[in-house]
Amino acid sequence: MALSPKLAVKKKAALVLLLVSLMAPCILKIQPSKADPLTIIVPDDYATIAAAIGNAIDGDTIFVKTGIYEEETLEISKTLFIIGQDVENTVVNLHPPLVTSTIFTQTFTSYANPINIKADDVKLSGLTINSEGGEISATGNRTQITGNILNTGVHLRGSYQNVSKNNLTAGVTCSVGVYGNVYKNNVVNSSIGCDSGSYNRFFANNVLGGGISSGGTSSNNLIYGNTIKNGAGIWACYGDVVAKNTVIDSEMGVSVDWGFNNIICGNIIANNRGAGLTKLEGSNNTFYANYVVNNSVGVEIGVYSSLEPLNTTFYHNDFVKNIQQTKVIGLDHSDYWDNGEEGNYWSNYTGSDANHDGLGDSPYVIFGERHMYDYPYTTYVESYEDLYPLMTPFNCSSITIKLPEWATSQLPNLFTSPDITPPTISIISIENMSYPIGNLSLTFTVSEPTSWIGYSLDGQENITVAGNAVFSGLFMGSHYLTVYANDTAGNTGISETICFRIETPLPTTLVVAVAILACVFGFGLIVNLLTSKKKKQ
Repeated sequence: MALSPKLAVKKKAALVLLLVSLMAPCILKIQPSKADPLTIIVPDDYATIAAAIGNAIDGDTIFVKTGIYEEETLEISKTLFIIGQDVENTVVNLHPPLVTSTIFTQTFTSYANPINIKADDVKLSGLTINSEGGEISATGNRTQITGNILNTGVHLRGSYQNVSKNNLTAGVTCSVGVYGNVYKNNVVNSSIGCDSGSYNRFFANNVLGGGISSGGTSSNNLIYGNTIKNGAGIWACYGDVVAKNTVIDSEMGVSVDWGFNNIICGNIIANNRGAGLTKLEGSNNTFYANYVVNNSVGVEIGVYSSLEPLNTTFYHNDFVKNIQQTKVIGLDHSDYWDNGEEGNYWSNYTGSDANHDGLGDSPYVIFGERHMYDYPYTTYVESYEDLYPLMTPFNCSSITIKLPEWATSQLPNLFTSPDITPPTISIISIENMSYPIGNLSLTFTVSEPTSWIGYSLDGQENITVAGNAVFSGLFMGSHYLTVYANDTAGNTGISETICFRIETPLPTTLVVAVAILACVFGFGLIVNLLTSKKKKQ
């Protein structure tokens, strides 16, 4: 039996509505999901780094794609991980404003800080940072600035902060806090050091055209395993350990100007224009097992104001072919040129060793000047003695240095190997492209044997792997991936950061398109039927 026109219209409308209700879940299901809230991509999500920081929350990661970013300043008051995709091609040019300050009656104009890190646990990595002036100021604790190219200075004012594996053309200064670590950086035409605080560690840095200093009110700092060329040398202050460094072709070697209780040992000091070792003021300093060769002056002692016993000791040092082996100027003082059993090796010593015990039979005489500051001023020539001069050079490289506990705390495997070259990691797949939903295979190579391998996805904690890995169940949107590896010497290699996307696969897109067309056709059919009905009426 034929349906009436009215029933036919209702039936067709019901069928169309049923079709729409069946397809609606499909349409909703394939709506693209938002990126993980822990990851913000610049410039995909925000055009500038400053905007990304402003919209981030504690714990977020900001991934900066390759490009040149012009920013004014970056104010970081949240716990963030800011990482560049490629350090050489992710360039941040900062343009801080000029600020005016008045001291007494003098007015000064200078640049504001281009970056202020005020929060704890901030990480800054993989960026080239340029600034017209100012410095990166970090007042939060546990700041990590690693793997960057920095053309502006860094000032650390917190505790447990790390500046590592950067290329620096401006200095790094530690102040106020404790356990600041500055290591494995390449520093050009600038210096690193501290003016206050304690237990700071400067190690395995290559410094060209600069120096390393511990000064001001700082104390108990470690300067270890650094190389300085064509620079200014090393200064120690209070309770410092200066060990296993190489200073060559510089203004001077290692100096203690006003310090106390310092240990200077195991250093190679060669071809410097000034003194290899210098001690001007202070007491209870020990210089031992230093190789001092071809400097203008081997060792310089000067005492200008102190009348107290100074008790500085020199022993097991090799003073070889310095133009002037010793230079002693100052008031009468009680420095020691041996440890009571053995002294130093002097390449110009001419004494004999009749009993073949390796010690000279006569002292090595050190001439100096004593100034009497009465009127008229009088200068006397005095002599000091190394009572047990060595007949052959001491093997300075053979010594084992027992560092204090604070010097090695939380720093395993840093002083056991001269190898400071990180492994090279090459990612074969995944690539910088889009992938459909499904399993992704990560394959990579490492240039040398490893003690650990891991990866970080979207800035989260490292996941340890034995080798290649497979990812499944990744959400749709942007992701970035970095592979890390430690070699057997403890050096960490970092791969290029890969940025990829997970997108809806093509078959699903076609199904959705058909569903949408069906819905449009169905609604059109309803409208057409209703219109036809009205016309018939």
